[in-house]
Amino acid sequence: MNWKIFINKMKKLLGILVLGLLWFSTANADFEWIKTEKFTSTNTIVNEDKFKQFLNSNLSNKSVYLGMSSNNKKTTLIDNLYKVLEGPPNKIRYLENDRYIVISACRFRSCPEKGFVWIDTKKEIVVGLILHYFFENEENIDVGYFLIFSKDIEAFDKIPEQFFGPLKEWMIKQAVPVPEKIRFIGTDDSISTVPEEYKIKLK
Repeated sequence: MNWKIFINKMKKLLGILVLGLLWFSTANADFEWIKTEKFTSTNTIVNEDKFKQFLNSNLSNKSVYLGMSSNNKKTTLIDNLYKVLEGPPNKIRYLENDRYIVISACRFRSCPEKGFVWIDTKKEIVVGLILHYFFENEENIDVGYFLIFSKDIEAFDKIPEQFFGPLKEWMIKQAVPVPEKIRFIGTDDSISTVPEEYKIKLK
């Protein structure tokens, strides 16, 4: 056995392990930070650089056109989500002994466009939702569309049930109707249209 080659390989493996542990520790710390800081309203958290980093780490950054950019330009989901969280804010909700956190707001000077973020701090799951009225070449000015996305969930029917209760309460409070279409972006970063029968989860 060539011991020099063996030692070099072990050094590389150790380096990968250390980096993995550091990444896990940082990700875990971010969930603990968002749980313990006790932000009161959405505008207090969207001004935190750490929150944008948190979203970038836990949500897809796929580029899409949702009607919020000029010349039909596709922009990242995080940029679109920030646009609908930077307007008039809602109170941040901490549920079930602070395990679940709900963050929501609407777009500045265009409040029908809205954003909703659900966080499970225990299982470290983040789900984002944007209420929008344009999607690529489609538009629906009456009830709009939902785009739901998460790096942690494979498909719409795998979204935890605990997500839908706060979502329905938000829809009622904000007078948001059931959208014409729901689209989902999961772990594989592809966009799928959710079958009509799943809309029952929003009623």
